[in-house]
Amino acid sequence: MTNTLNDLLATLHAVLDEERAALVRFDSDGIERTAGKKAELALLLQQALSEADERPASERTDLLRALSKIRWAAEANRALLADAAEMLASVRVIPTAKKGTYDRRTCLHRAAPTLGRTGT
Repeated sequence: MTNTLNDLLATLHAVLDEERAALVRFDSDGIERTAGKKAELALLLQQALSEADERPASERTDLLRALSKIRWAAEANRALLADAAEMLASVRVIPTAKKGTYDRRTCLHRAAPTLGRTGT
């Protein structure tokens, strides 16, 4: 594995760590910032991996190990993001007026659908 590819994978792993920290803090700016970094790194990684594909399989063992670590880190972040989205959906409630009630200006209020988690 080349130094450039090693550096690229180390940078990607650091960005995934940064993303995980932002997810834990519910830091939307941090999540957006890391998304941009990951997009840039994905393009560079695609180029580096196409060059690595030309190497013999015996030389790619370290690469496969490093990619496995990246995949696990990305999957852990995906699970955190899914849990955060589910939690937000379960607590997000839109206040609704009772059907057919009037306010002091005699405006009819209709009940709005509640957005939230349904099912399990």
